[in-house]
Amino acid sequence: MQQELVGGFRVRDDKGGALEVWAKGWRLELRVLPLVPIVMAAAFLVSPASIPVRVIGALLLLGCAWMCRRLTKLGIRLTERGVAVVGVLSTTQVPWDQVIGFVSEPGPHETYCVLVGEHDLRVKAPGTFDAEEMGAYEQADRSPIDELNRLLWAIRRGERAPRA
Repeated sequence: MQQELVGGFRVRDDKGGALEVWAKGWRLELRVLPLVPIVMAAAFLVSPASIPVRVIGALLLLGCAWMCRRLTKLGIRLTERGVAVVGVLSTTQVPWDQVIGFVSEPGPHETYCVLVGEHDLRVKAPGTFDAEEMGAYEQADRSPIDELNRLLWAIRRGERAPRA
C-alpha cells in the first residue's frame, strides 16, 4: 500500500481495492497511534484501583483508541460502487450515478471541499484548505478542487484504476 502524490493530494490503494484520497493535514498520519490507548486500557485493568473505576477507565481508553483509528482513515474513498466521504463519526457513501463532483465552499477562515450529488446532496469532506492552498488568484486552473475532480473523473472513466 504505497502512497503517491497526485497534485496536492495523497493517494493510496487500500486492501479492499478502493482508492483513498486525502490532503496533508486531513488525517492522523501515525497509523500505530491507536495502539497506545489499547495498551493503556490493558494496563488500567490491572491497576490497584477499584473494579468499577478500572472498567470505566478501560472503556474510555478503548473509545479513545476507536477515535484515533477513525482519525487515521479520514478522507475520500473512491470505490467501484461510488464515492465515500469518511468523517470522524460516520461515512457517507454516494453511488457513482448520483455523483456530480466536488466544489469549494468558503468558510470564515478556510475553504471546505464538498461532494455534490443529485437531489441536493452535499457532503463536506473532513478537511479544509487555506486560501493560499486554493490558489484562487495565482493559478485558478490548479486548485485542489480541480485536481480532485480530475482524479474523480479519471477513475470514473476508467483511465485510472486502483491497483490490486
